[in-house]
Amino acid sequence: TEAEFVSSCIVPTAPFLWAKECKNTQSLSIIESRDSMSKISKDTTRTRSESLTGSERGTLVSRELADLESTRLEDGREASCCTTLESSLETLQDYLRIAKRHPHIWIFTLLSIVILCGILLPLIVYIATNQNTTEEELASDLAIETGRWFSDQLDRVILPLFSLAQFVGEIPEFYGLADRVGPVGETGSRPLLPGPGDPPGSSTHRNVSGVCDDPIVFERFNRVAKTLKENAKMKGIMVSLQLVPYQVVCYSYPLNNTEDFEEGIFLDNTEAIGLDLLSDPNRIAFSEGVIQSEDVYIAGPLTLRQCQDGGECLPAVEKAFIAALPVRSDNHNITLDGVDYNLWGSVESIINWKALIDRSDIFSRFQEQGKGFRLTRDDVVINPTTDEETITEVLLAETDDFESDKYDHSVSITLDTVDDLWEITIVYKSAAARWFGWAIAAAIVLSLGVSLLIFAILVQKQKFLEMKTRYLEDVSQPQKLRMRMFVDDQASLRDLTPAMEKQLLNHKPIADFYPATTVFLADIVGFSSFASEREPRHVFKLLQTTFFHFDKIARKRNVFKVDTLGDKYMAVTGLPDAQPDHAERMVRFAQECQLAFFRLTRELEKELGPATGALEIRMGIASGPITAGVLFGATSKFHLFGPTVKRASRLNETSAVNRIQFCQKTADLLVSAGRKKWVEPRRDTVDGPKIQGYYLTRRKGESDGDKQETDASYCSNLSVGSGNGLWDEDDEEAAVVGASEGSDKENRLIEWQVQSLLRLLVPILAFRDGKKDHNDHDFTSSYHRETVVLDEVQTIISLPEFDKAKAKRARTRQSSVTIPDVVEEQLRSLIREIASLYHRNPFHNFEHACHVVMAAHKLLERVSTPEDVNYANKNLSKVANDLHAYTFGITSDPITHFAVVFSALIHDTDHRGVGNGQLAKENPELAERYRKQSVAEQNSVDLGWDLLMQPKYKELQQCIFCNRIEFLRFRHLVVNCVLATDIFDPELKALRNMRWESAFHEDDSSQTISSHSSSSAIGNSSKLDGTNRKATIVIEHIIQASDVAHTMQHWAIYQKWNEKLFEEMYQGWKQGRVAKNPALVSVCFHVLSFSISVQ
Repeated sequence: TEAEFVSSCIVPTAPFLWAKECKNTQSLSIIESRDSMSKISKDTTRTRSESLTGSERGTLVSRELADLESTRLEDGREASCCTTLESSLETLQDYLRIAKRHPHIWIFTLLSIVILCGILLPLIVYIATNQNTTEEELASDLAIETGRWFSDQLDRVILPLFSLAQFVGEIPEFYGLADRVGPVGETGSRPLLPGPGDPPGSSTHRNVSGVCDDPIVFERFNRVAKTLKENAKMKGIMVSLQLVPYQVVCYSYPLNNTEDFEEGIFLDNTEAIGLDLLSDPNRIAFSEGVIQSEDVYIAGPLTLRQCQDGGECLPAVEKAFIAALPVRSDNHNITLDGVDYNLWGSVESIINWKALIDRSDIFSRFQEQGKGFRLTRDDVVINPTTDEETITEVLLAETDDFESDKYDHSVSITLDTVDDLWEITIVYKSAAARWFGWAIAAAIVLSLGVSLLIFAILVQKQKFLEMKTRYLEDVSQPQKLRMRMFVDDQASLRDLTPAMEKQLLNHKPIADFYPATTVFLADIVGFSSFASEREPRHVFKLLQTTFFHFDKIARKRNVFKVDTLGDKYMAVTGLPDAQPDHAERMVRFAQECQLAFFRLTRELEKELGPATGALEIRMGIASGPITAGVLFGATSKFHLFGPTVKRASRLNETSAVNRIQFCQKTADLLVSAGRKKWVEPRRDTVDGPKIQGYYLTRRKGESDGDKQETDASYCSNLSVGSGNGLWDEDDEEAAVVGASEGSDKENRLIEWQVQSLLRLLVPILAFRDGKKDHNDHDFTSSYHRETVVLDEVQTIISLPEFDKAKAKRARTRQSSVTIPDVVEEQLRSLIREIASLYHRNPFHNFEHACHVVMAAHKLLERVSTPEDVNYANKNLSKVANDLHAYTFGITSDPITHFAVVFSALIHDTDHRGVGNGQLAKENPELAERYRKQSVAEQNSVDLGWDLLMQPKYKELQQCIFCNRIEFLRFRHLVVNCVLATDIFDPELKALRNMRWESAFHEDDSSQTISSHSSSSAIGNSSKLDGTNRKATIVIEHIIQASDVAHTMQHWAIYQKWNEKLFEEMYQGWKQGRVAKNPALVSVCFHVLSFSISVQ
C-alpha cells in the first residue's frame, strides 16, 4: 500500500441540506432535505445576510426556521424507513449524547417508567388474585362433588349389609347360628382347631361341621345374599357377603366367586368357613374394631390373594375393602377386655375398590379439566400389646400426574363418609400462573416502550432547540462546525441533477486542520495467501466479521472509523471533536481490536477452514497534526492527509506481527499521561525515513519485540491485572488459548471437517422424496468386494437426470432441513478415526488432506456457478436446468459433491511417506493384494470405506445413501476420485487421456448414428452416456487439481507445501527409502520457483 493511505469510505445516505444561490433578498429554497435535523451551512447564510437590512435579516431567519420546522415534521414521518442496524445504532448514540447533556430527559423518562409500572403491575396482581380465588372455589366445588360421588358409591355397597342384618333377626335359621357356634372356650361352643396354613401350635378355626354346612340354611342364605347383591347392582364390586356369628365366618356368598372376575381369576372362600376372627392374629384388630363400633366398620385397602393348587398365590383383588356391620342382640354376649357387648356377631362384605374406581369416569373427568386428585383415608391401627392407637394415611386413588410439577395450587376437603376419615386433595395449574409472568413482562416492556417514546420525543425536541440555537449563533469557526455536521450526519449526495452539480462545484469545501490526532492502521498478515485458498464468500466472511467487531469497539471507545481497503483498517481519534486523551484512547482501542481478532479467527476456523486461526495482525499508530476533509461527489468520502498518516502507514508495515507499534510522539503522550509502563522502545529504527518505533509493553519473560510470534504465543502471555499492560485499570477481555498447539490444531481441523460435511448433507436430505426414495432392506450388506478396488474404476458413472419438480422441492425444503444430533456425532467420530489413520509425515498428513478438501470445495463451487449461465433469468427452474446441462449433471447431484469431498479427506490415509514403488518393496503382501498398481490409493479407499461402513455409523450412512442406486453411485465416485490422485501410474494416465479424448474430442458420428437410429431411446441413451462420461472425467480432474492445488495458489502457500514435500523426501532419502537425494536437484526447485514468481 502506498504511504499516502487515505480513506474512501462510502458514506450511507444521511441528512444534509444544500442551499441554492439566491440573489439580493430572495429566500433560500431548499433543494434536498434528508432528515429532520438537517443543517444549513452557516457561512453561506452569513454571506447572504451581510447585504440585508436588520428587518430583512430577521425575515430571512424566520423563514429559514419555519422551513426547518416543516422539514422536521415531514421527516418525522420518514423516520420509520430507517431499518438498518447501523443507522439505528448511530441514532441511539446521538440520542444518548444529547440526553447526557440534559439530565432532565433522564428524570422524566425514569419517572414515566415508575408511574406506568406503578399502575400496571398492581392491576395485573389484582386480576390474578381474583382469578386464583375463582379457581379455588371451582376446585373446592369439584372436590365436594367428587367426595359426594364416592360417598354415594359406598352407600350403595354398604346398604345390603343393613338388609342382611335385618334378615338375621327375622330368620330363625340365621339367628340360631350364634347359639350353635357359641363363644370360644365356653361349654357347648364349637371348639378351636388348626386351620389351613396355621403354624404348629396355633388354631384359628372353629369346628363348625353340622352348623355352617347345613344345606337348608346354605340354600336360604344364598337366595337372600344373591337377591341383595343383584339389587345393589354392584356386579364386580361387591364380591362377597358373609354371616359371621360370634365373629366366626359361617356362610359366604358366593362361596367360590368366578362371575365377578376375568377368566382365570376367582375368589374361593371355602377355607375361610369356620375362621374365628378373634383368634386370628392378623384379623383380631379388625374384629375388635367391629365389636366396639356403633356403625359400619371399614378396613382397607388390602390385597386379597388366591392360592392355586400348585401353591402359587395370585392377587384376586388388588385393592379391597372389608365392610362389617355389628348385629345387636339382647340374647347374645361377646366379652372383649372384660366388657360385655350385646352382639349376635356381624355381617360383612368384601368390596373390590379397584373395580369401583375403574368403572367410574372420574379420571377422565379430571384429565379433561386439567386437574389431578388424591384420595386418602386415615386408618386406625390398634397395637394388641399396648392398646395404643396409630393413625396411618392410606392412599385410595390418585391420578398419575398428581406429583407433577405442572400443578401449583391445591385444595383439600374432608369427605362425609361412614367414618369421616376420608380426604380428597385437588391439584390444578392456576390459569393466572400461565399468563402472570408474561403479563408482568409485557407490562414492563410496555412501560419501557412508552418511556423510550417519551425519551425520543424529549430528545427530538431538545435536538431541534439546539439546532435553532446553533443556527442563530455567530460561529467563529465555520469549517469546524461544518466538519462536525458532516461527521454527525454522515452526509452523502446521490443522483445529483446538473444544477446541483454546478452548485456543488461552487460550494466551499469542508476541510480543516487538526493539530492533535492519533491515526491507526492495521492489516492482516497472510491475508493474500488465505484469500487464494478460499471461496470469495469465505474471504468476505472473515473481513466482514473482523471489521464489524472493530467498528463495535470503535463506537464503544469513541474512535472515528475512517475507512477499510482490502484487509486494511483505518481509524482516527482527536477529530472532529478534540480529545485530550487521543493517544491513550487509540492504544486501548488497538489492544482491544487485537484481542478480538485472536478470538474471532479461532471461532471462524470451524467455518472458514484450516489456517484461519493462524492468521496474524500488524498495527501501526502515529500521533500528530493532520488535514481532514470531505470530497463530495456521487458518494461522499472522508479523507486524511499529512505526514502523520504516512508515519502511521510506515509503522504498520514495519511492525512485528501481533505487536502494536507507535511513534515517538505517541510514546511521549503516553508517558505524559502516566503510562510510561506501556512504552517499550524498539531496538532498531524503522527503515526508510528512520522513524524511532515503540511497542506496547508486554510481560517480562517474553521474546524480543521484533520477533514474529504466533497469536497463540502472544495471547498466552497476556493476563488480567498483570500490572505491565492495559488491564491494570480497565476491565478488558482476556485471551484464551489452548494448552496443546498440536492437538488443538488437529481438533480444530476435525471440527471444520465436521461442519463442512454437515453442510453438504443438507442438500442430500432436501433432495430426498420421503419413503419413495428409501429401501427398507439392508442393501449395503448385499454388496461384497470380490475384486480389488482398481477393478471397480468406472469409465462412466451415471448421475441422476434433471428432475424439475424435485429440484424445486429441494430449494424450498433446504432451509428447513435439520441434521439429527446422532448423525453429527457419528460424523465427528468418523472423521476422528480417519485423522488417526494419517501418519505424522511432513507432507502427506491430515493437514494436507484438509487442504485438499478445501481446494475441492472451492473448485466445486466454481463448477456449480459457471459464468456462461444467465443468472438474471427469473425462472429458477430454467436456471437450474441450464446449470445441470452446463455442468453435465454435477450441479444437480449433492451426493457427488459429498463423495468428492469425502474422497479428498481419505485419499492419503495410511500414507507411509514414500511412493507406490517403494511401498511395494517395503510391504510385499500389500502390493500383492493390489496387484502392484496404485497400492497406496487402493489401500486408502479400503481403509476409509471400511470405517464408513461400520454398523455404528448406520444413521450417517442412511443420510448419505438411502437406496442401492445411491449407494453404488457413491461407491463408484469414491473409487474413481481416490484412484485419480495416482498421477504417476502410466496405465491409469493413459486410460484417463483416452477417456478425455473420447469425452471432449470425439466427432459427431455418435450423434449422427443416434439421430438415424430406429429407436429414439438408443439415441437418448447414447447422449446420456456421453454426458455422464464428461461428468466422470471432470470429477476426476477436480480431485486431481485439488490434490496439487498448492502449486496454483499464492506464493506463500506454494512455498509452504513444497518445503514440506522436500522435507518428507529428504527424510526418506536419509532413511534409505528414497533413491535420489532431493537436495541435489534443488536447483530445479529454484528455477521453477523463479518462473512461478515471474508469472
